[in-house]
Amino acid sequence: MKKIETIDTERLALAIEQYRQVIADREAHNSALLALNARCEELDSEIMDIEHEINRKTDLSKLSIAEIKSHADNKSRLKNQITALVEVRSVIEKDIKEMRSNETGMIYLDTDTKKGIWRVIYEGLLASFNTDPLEQLVVAGFMIGKSQSKVFNEIAFDESKQVERIDAMVKQFGIPE
Repeated sequence: MKKIETIDTERLALAIEQYRQVIADREAHNSALLALNARCEELDSEIMDIEHEINRKTDLSKLSIAEIKSHADNKSRLKNQITALVEVRSVIEKDIKEMRSNETGMIYLDTDTKKGIWRVIYEGLLASFNTDPLEQLVVAGFMIGKSQSKVFNEIAFDESKQVERIDAMVKQFGIPE
């Protein structure tokens, strides 16, 4: 494909950089989300282990008073640990929920910045395009009873080559995939 001189390369570079930043932000967001989920799993495992320890049967009738007190103190300590772990998990769950609610906005931002790249290319191509023959074609079509959309539908574009054209333009303009 030939180079199009009317594309604002500075605007295109800025749009590409903005898109790359959005992608980097999404990757950081996803990594943070994975880390929080892993932390929740770690907390869940620890809570289960402590609950198992609390529920372990001990024959208190065979223990001395000091051992019974020590056993009771240990159970209280373990219950306090569970309470603390559950509180931490609740905070993390709240953070995860907030992060998930932000994902929709991030998806839109991703789409919008990618469209911004293509908008710069479109505007440059449109500015370089000689519309006179196309306008004449539309007028001639109108004169024989065809609408503008009918004329455009009759312009033969090989849709099977759409993916190839996109790939070529992505490479030509350095668009991140």
